Amino acid sequence: MKTKSIFRFWLLAIVLFSSIGARAWDIEGDGIYYNIICQTKSEFYLEVTSSLSSDKYSGSVTIPETIYAPNGRVASVVSIGDYAFYGCTGLTSVSIPKSIGFTRFGSIGKAAFYGCTNLSSIIVDEANIRYDSRDNCNAIIETASNSLIVGCKKTIIPNSVTLIGDYAFSGSASLTSVTLPNSVTSIGDYAFYGCNGLSSVTIPNSVTCIGSYTFGGCTKLTSVTLSSNLAAIGYAAFYNCTYLTSVIIPNSVTSIDGYAFVNCTGLTSITIPNSVTSIGDGAFSGCGGLTSVSIGNNVTSIGEKAFYQCLGLTSVNIPNNVATIGDSAFSGCTGLTSIDIKNNVIGEGMFQGCTNLNSIIIPNNVGTIGASAFKDCTGLTSIDIKNNVIGEEMFQGCTNLNSIIIPNNVGTIGASAFKDCTGLTSIDIKNNVIGEEMFQG
Repeated sequence: MKTKSIFRFWLLAIVLFSSIGARAWDIEGDGIYYNIICQTKSEFYLEVTSSLSSDKYSGSVTIPETIYAPNGRVASVVSIGDYAFYGCTGLTSVSIPKSIGFTRFGSIGKAAFYGCTNLSSIIVDEANIRYDSRDNCNAIIETASNSLIVGCKKTIIPNSVTLIGDYAFSGSASLTSVTLPNSVTSIGDYAFYGCNGLSSVTIPNSVTCIGSYTFGGCTKLTSVTLSSNLAAIGYAAFYNCTYLTSVIIPNSVTSIDGYAFVNCTGLTSITIPNSVTSIGDGAFSGCGGLTSVSIGNNVTSIGEKAFYQCLGLTSVNIPNNVATIGDSAFSGCTGLTSIDIKNNVIGEGMFQGCTNLNSIIIPNNVGTIGASAFKDCTGLTSIDIKNNVIGEEMFQGCTNLNSIIIPNNVGTIGASAFKDCTGLTSIDIKNNVIGEEMFQG
């Protein structure tokens, strides 16, 4: 079975923490740690790196343009490394010199200020040719692209900014509100990840793209207004936003990417508009409070575990246009009592463990039924099979199933199809095929 896990973020975290813990620094000066990134006869460039875990940066930090190295040479500070200030909760202000970004070696690395929850002042030297903090915005903006790459709880996003960069506000747990101007067209990966104090956000209509994990882990986010021009909702964009109770998906959206709303346990209803053609793997997985879902008529594919363990979901109507449904799409939806299947594909484990499902009608246009499609649906008492294929373990463990009629058009019955159906008292087999261990138990 294909696997694509929402928990790839934790792999990133493991790599991140291990790299921080193992990272060595080459030079220390006035409480700031550096790695040498270039040293020749004519060039000597340094990158600010993370301090020791027991000696994190705190208070006000002013990064110098140059320092004297132990060998007596003058070294230019041109770069801030990945995760350099990661988790420095005591950091309150940082000043960036004109040398940062200078030369081909200079840059500001990924998630450089992640988790600096008390950072409230960011100043970039006005003479810096690559970065700026225009309009006293308390942020770092890449001048040429108008991309805001580092923000803090006191950031005011200027109207000239067009992109909120990857990790820009990530881990800013003390950020309680943010105003996105109409100039912004895109919001990057992890841009607001882990902003636990953020309660609401309005994404202006200028925004067409939301990246992966953009608002992931914003556990206090209760409401979000999406742009009316949004084309797609990115991978895990609202992952684990447990307080989110409602979201209106605009009819500009054509795809809901994998795990977009996974573990949004506060969501109670969702309407997927007709503009959407695909629902990604695990898109609404673990939304235990979801009681109502309306799937648009133009959806053609529903991904693996798309609605996995949506415990409150009681009914679902799958439109005619759906051609592909991934494995375990509705598995573990224990509140599901009825389903209306109009399409021609039932995926592997699609309704496995839907313990309150009491009856199903499988129409004769269904050509493929995956293994274990209704396995452990203990509430099933009757089934009406009109198609010609019964998959492996299809009804295994349906302990309350008391009678079945297998019509003569059924040409294939998979192994263990009715295994452990201990309540069966009547079987009417009209075809000439009996599968391996078909009625075992």
